[in-house]
Amino acid sequence: MITIVTMVTIVTRFLSNIINMICQMNQYILFGALFGFIYFLYKLESPGMGNVLFRVDSTGNKIFSLESLIEIIKSPFIIIQFWTHIELFPINWILTTGLGGFTGWFINEIFKN
Repeated sequence: MITIVTMVTIVTRFLSNIINMICQMNQYILFGALFGFIYFLYKLESPGMGNVLFRVDSTGNKIFSLESLIEIIKSPFIIIQFWTHIELFPINWILTTGLGGFTGWFINEIFKN
């Protein structure tokens, strides 16, 4: 006969294992998503686009443009072409971050012991 203490111990260990598994999996997802977001930022400053994050002001100094970053982050929620034109996929931060997170999860699934 299983006592209440034994049952609580079994359930606690089970939940602890589930939480550890989720935390371990999330590390790979977060790492992949971070890599995807960095790729998105790179594409904003790559030769094909350029001068989105860092712009030259009237004095000739290069400055960080937070307004431009906010606008480009809002764009996939407003402009439908971010979802329908393949050439805009690399600057759709939702797609690059999501694909990076999925890739991190997939690599974790392939190489886990």
